[in-house]
Amino acid sequence: MVRSHLNRIPPIWLFFGSLLLLSLVGQSVANLIEDLGHPFWIREQANLENEQTFVVEEALASSSLPGSKPLATSEDNSATFQPLSGALPLIQLAGQSQPRLEPTTALLTVIKRGFSQKQDWVAYAFTVNNPNPDFAVTNSEYRIELYDKVGKLLSTESEFIALILPDQNLGIAGSLNLNDESRVSTIVVNLSDGDVIQDVDFPVFAVGRANFHPGEYFSRSTGLITNRSGRDLRDLKVSAIAYDEKGQIIGGGYTFVPYLLAGTSTRVDINTLATDTVSSIELHPRASY
Repeated sequence: MVRSHLNRIPPIWLFFGSLLLLSLVGQSVANLIEDLGHPFWIREQANLENEQTFVVEEALASSSLPGSKPLATSEDNSATFQPLSGALPLIQLAGQSQPRLEPTTALLTVIKRGFSQKQDWVAYAFTVNNPNPDFAVTNSEYRIELYDKVGKLLSTESEFIALILPDQNLGIAGSLNLNDESRVSTIVVNLSDGDVIQDVDFPVFAVGRANFHPGEYFSRSTGLITNRSGRDLRDLKVSAIAYDEKGQIIGGGYTFVPYLLAGTSTRVDINTLATDTVSSIELHPRASY
């Protein structure tokens, strides 16, 4: 029967009636939400934020009170901090073992030096020591300086020392022409440090039959040089060094040997300048390593 009455209502009025009913329902829901406040999860979040803000403000306020102590934090609690067991110290304390590093340079020492002069011709000689028993020295250089009695530099000469064997006293001789008759009073030998090297096939020599033969103008030093190395050697320089009865260097000379085969010997004959009486002579071969 109700349905028959509804059928008599024009459709347009039913449409407007539906809109009015929906509007009333929506207003009722909005009023209900406003009366009840925010949903539960929104209220909980707001309460949590208010609580945190209160705690921070309370802490700040308490720190300003007389005799109060600030709240402890993880940064302040340093007593409980322990370093990692595997951490390495940034600084190695003295007394701890250090890695052994092999030397890369070696100091050479001049043992003796001396000279002899005849007119404008000067023969100098010196002995140099490599103190390292385990390493040879290469790429060293010497510089000879000749001075007169008032300290005037008369002449200089420089030359490389190709090789000095481990724990060796090597004799080196040379000569200079002054181009005048200035008298030399002192010689100075300056050495540069060389590089240390290891080699199982160092050139090894034996020297025999060394003799000094005085002469009217130039004297001669002779001897036998043997190559005990396992390889052929080229461009040998052999120095002769003359000593007086006190063991002081009083002259010298040198010569070149173009090549010396492994296991063979050669005789050398060296012009040697020595104006004083020679008591002994030494021959020192060295290779252009």
